[in-house]
Amino acid sequence: MVGIPCSGKTTRANIIAKYLQENLSLEVIVINEELLGLNKVEYYKDSTQEKILRGSLRSNVEKYLDQKRVVILDSMNYIKGFRYELYCLARNSITNLMVVFCDTDREVAQKLCHEGGYENPFPAEYFEDYANRLERPNQSNRWDNPLFHLRYNEETPLEDIAKTVSDGKKPRDPISTKPVNQALQKVIGTYVCHKLYL
Repeated sequence: MVGIPCSGKTTRANIIAKYLQENLSLEVIVINEELLGLNKVEYYKDSTQEKILRGSLRSNVEKYLDQKRVVILDSMNYIKGFRYELYCLARNSITNLMVVFCDTDREVAQKLCHEGGYENPFPAEYFEDYANRLERPNQSNRWDNPLFHLRYNEETPLEDIAKTVSDGKKPRDPISTKPVNQALQKVIGTYVCHKLYL
């Protein structure tokens, strides 16, 4: 899940989780700051604390990530470098990854944040800061692909998301870790043996 504060990420994450559990009989785990007992307003207002928070979120995703369950990270995930780290975790676990971008106008999100009955709304000064720092997902980046770009009033495409979960392609291995083909291995082996006997 990606989006500014109060953009509907938690609501959509819970809807997606329920749909996948009921229609695909999958185990789904939704990870967020509240589940970890963390006050996100306190963590996000200090950059050092925010790094600790991201590390905690990342390690919890890694703990639950495997091919038998779906993990939904319900957090801002506004930094593309962090999304790349999550992509690498998925690739290393040989599992699918997708990004759901809750694209809500700032004014709407800010109004929801302060009038929507949130227990811990983001203070206005932090809200603007994080809205400004959002690095929007881009489908051309492999770590943001597949991307579901959802506007505020748009229905969540549950069937398409479920299809991506069940049929989605696994992230590719980086070229540097691909196995060397046999012909090349033979040439390298011959060269090494030749050098050893010289």
